[in-house]
Amino acid sequence: MGIDPTDPHGLKYAPVIPDDAPTLRVNPEPPQGENPFQSDLAILFSPPVPAVPAPAPDTSPEVRGSEPCTFEEFMKVDLRVGTIRSAERVPKSDKLLKLQVSFGSMGDRQILAGIGKTFEPSELVGHKSVFVVNLPPRKMMGLESHGMILATGAPEALTLLSIPSSAAVEGYRFG
Repeated sequence: MGIDPTDPHGLKYAPVIPDDAPTLRVNPEPPQGENPFQSDLAILFSPPVPAVPAPAPDTSPEVRGSEPCTFEEFMKVDLRVGTIRSAERVPKSDKLLKLQVSFGSMGDRQILAGIGKTFEPSELVGHKSVFVVNLPPRKMMGLESHGMILATGAPEALTLLSIPSSAAVEGYRFG
């Protein structure tokens, strides 16, 4: 069954506008001359304005994200609420802080975090946040870290994923 452009009900016919068809552009200037519609007609039948190409998508690692993971893979990440009991700067580092974090019945852990350009150690004490606790230990600046605090943003303007004091107990697992 073909398309019938003469169908009186217009149900089977959808006009297709070719790419090289004249286009309507708005004229910001008022019409000039004896015929007030002359400039409008010129606009209606002028050649189409070439489209401006869209900028190339940013494919930097910060923008493109990471490879997809399955639900089962994601569930392997152990996210827990922890309370920062103490915080201090790591010597010879302008961004690394050494945190002692309590996870309730799981005990305390030392976690090193690169958040020292945004936060002073004293403002973190007593702060509840979310941590990844099932990462293998990692040595940094001669110290061992047993987890990772969740944060986002530029190194100079990080935001921590915070938990209100009354919302969850230490060691609470997300997921």
